[in-house]
Amino acid sequence: MPALRDAVVVVTGAASGIGRAVAEGCLARGARVHLVDLEPGALGRTVEELRARGLAPAGSHALDCRDGAALQALAARLEGAHGRVDGLVNNAGAMLAGPVERLPLEDWRWLVDTNLWTVLHGVRAFLPGMLARGRGRIVNTASMAGLVGFPLFSPYSATKFAVVGLSQSLDAELAPRGVRVSAVCPGFVRTGAFQAARFRLPAAWLAAIGFGFQHLSAEPGQVAEAILGRLEGEGGGVVSLPRETWPMHAVRRLSPALYARLYGALLGPLSRAAAARAQAGAGGGRR
Repeated sequence: MPALRDAVVVVTGAASGIGRAVAEGCLARGARVHLVDLEPGALGRTVEELRARGLAPAGSHALDCRDGAALQALAARLEGAHGRVDGLVNNAGAMLAGPVERLPLEDWRWLVDTNLWTVLHGVRAFLPGMLARGRGRIVNTASMAGLVGFPLFSPYSATKFAVVGLSQSLDAELAPRGVRVSAVCPGFVRTGAFQAARFRLPAAWLAAIGFGFQHLSAEPGQVAEAILGRLEGEGGGVVSLPRETWPMHAVRRLSPALYARLYGALLGPLSRAAAARAQAGAGGGRR
């Protein structure tokens, strides 16, 4: 898809953050963009604001991307209306963090559904039409946590590693048939993800992560430019945008053992302190 003018593009998680920035960029390039988001109120406000700026989306759809049937129905409607969908940006997602032994299984299921199954449902819904035409672009929003395993973020890293691996495998399989698949892996990004996340973290870690989101984050537009580059370009694969996380990424690539020791030295005291507080609280309850 060498140019986005007149291209039909679907963006999920489009009411805010990276998804909104991608939608804006596509509209500014002349694409016909369909915005998809779980939150109808936020989606409606985004559409109104875009229209006020002269960037009118082709459509907006309040639906849950964890619902594969709903995405299949949307794909059928858009194929009928436009005759094709040229690009798909699987951006819907969420964040979960905490000591692995204290995370309920329901939290794991919620995050896998939100971060992995939304991507799978999007691919299954829109890929057949792309293959039938012999062209298309799919870009999946992953994370640096999909390249580097961060302690206390095991569920998040697991889902993002899966998205990275899925994207690489699909690109290798589908490129000869005209469909390229990419994963974009940013670090901290200034979005609403921090406020919407499910954190089960010690206070010190929560404060450090909050500092990172507040002071070390990239703007959504910077990540959107990388996604737009994949929609317009010929390549697939993984795009790494490490920014503030590049030291961890570099250490992990050069020496996994050193990476483990560094995080062990940092995490050990925090984990022991948190465990001690939890034990003290449990003991107090028994008295």
